[in-house]
Amino acid sequence: MDNKNKILTGVVIVLSMAIIVMGWSLMNGGGDAECPKCSVCKNVTCPECLACPEPVTYPVCRNVTFTECPEQKECPEVKCIECEVCKSCPNVTCPECPKRSGGSCSCPTCVCPAPGKPDLTVANVTFIGNLTAGENIEIIALIKNLGDSPVDYTKVEIKIDNLTNYWFIHLDANSEKNLSFNWTVTEGEHTLTVVVDPENVTTESDETNNKITTKKLIACFAPYDDMYINEDTRLCYGVYDIADSGASGVIIINASNVVLDCNGAVLNGASKSYGIYWENFDNIVIKNCNIVNYSNGIRLYYSKKNNIFSNNVSSNFAWGIFMGTSHSKLYNNNIFNNGRGIYIEFSSRNTISNNFIYNNSVGVEVYNAGRNTVINNNISLNRGGIYMHGIQRGQPFCSELLNNITKNIINDNENHGIRLIDACNNTIDSNIICRNNKSDFKITTSGYGEPYGNQGDNNTCDNPDTWDDSDNTTAGCKYSC
Repeated sequence: MDNKNKILTGVVIVLSMAIIVMGWSLMNGGGDAECPKCSVCKNVTCPECLACPEPVTYPVCRNVTFTECPEQKECPEVKCIECEVCKSCPNVTCPECPKRSGGSCSCPTCVCPAPGKPDLTVANVTFIGNLTAGENIEIIALIKNLGDSPVDYTKVEIKIDNLTNYWFIHLDANSEKNLSFNWTVTEGEHTLTVVVDPENVTTESDETNNKITTKKLIACFAPYDDMYINEDTRLCYGVYDIADSGASGVIIINASNVVLDCNGAVLNGASKSYGIYWENFDNIVIKNCNIVNYSNGIRLYYSKKNNIFSNNVSSNFAWGIFMGTSHSKLYNNNIFNNGRGIYIEFSSRNTISNNFIYNNSVGVEVYNAGRNTVINNNISLNRGGIYMHGIQRGQPFCSELLNNITKNIINDNENHGIRLIDACNNTIDSNIICRNNKSDFKITTSGYGEPYGNQGDNNTCDNPDTWDDSDNTTAGCKYSC
């Protein structure tokens, strides 16, 4: 047999054996086919041609992925990590980790709050010392940062007239700082301005409160006898024992349209003459004065359109305030321990209001003065409350005064609450006139004619003498005390 035939014979033998083996395999259900992936356990490949493991039901585990078919049938315990404090934001802590209830167990993102802004303001300006011409005083400015953010080196400027000082300061959030400088007071009126961040370099939450301006910074003057006032004047605070020994009046108003601000100064006399005096000048303001121990505390004649307020006038043996004026206002004063508290003579169209008048010989006395209004005063604890005299000696008639007395409290006076002497045609309305020792009302004549035409309503009294309210059906006041 040659070689060619030998090869052919071998091929036939091999093919025959392959057919026999294949038949055997088919008969026994096997074979060399590739083993499929397990269908029950994902991501698991059978290493051999074996049946997959028994199916196992696993619970659903949130945020957990099994890379193998684990033997455990419960999800592993998952713990929250501890939340850290925000390191970039002082005093800010991340919210606590949420409890695991089916949600995420991670810390929320730590976000710093938006930064706040500063708020610079000039809170106050004070003066140490009297604003007396020639005196060196200290001016203190209080600067505050009301905001939530600090400021480095902001400018503060203090200016008086053409004199300027400035500083650069640091202010933490919600902090303040006092700045001071000295100034020698000069005569006249001055303007003071204090401003923080004048060039608006700093961005603030409020840009409207950076400045204070005092436009009428007036030097004060120590009072002395025969002090003539020709322009607006401010006295220096203090107690001054000054007798009126020269011209009439310690302080003499010598021009119209001026303001005298006593600034709380006390003028203490020697029981004679006048504390403040003027005549023939109009539109005068007198305020913040304490006038003690003169014959007349304030005396004015032939004057009109004046304002006298916020004064204490006491212990002047004749009159506290003597008014010979018209179209003037006297209000918010304390007038006590004088001979007469307020005395109005030959005057008209004045208003006396909101004064506290007590412990005087007579609270308010009106002598032949008409068309005045006395309203909202407390006139108590005097020897007499309000007395109105309506006639000059020798005149054979009752004077038609037409004064209006309304809404006053006139209580506990030693003699009469309201007394009308030859005074006619006055309106007395809505007053409380109680517990006056002799009578609440007293209407009398000095022999020149019976008073007539006096009327009013809504008064309260218990001892009316001959007074009757207009709509009262019985004698006396409409209301009882």
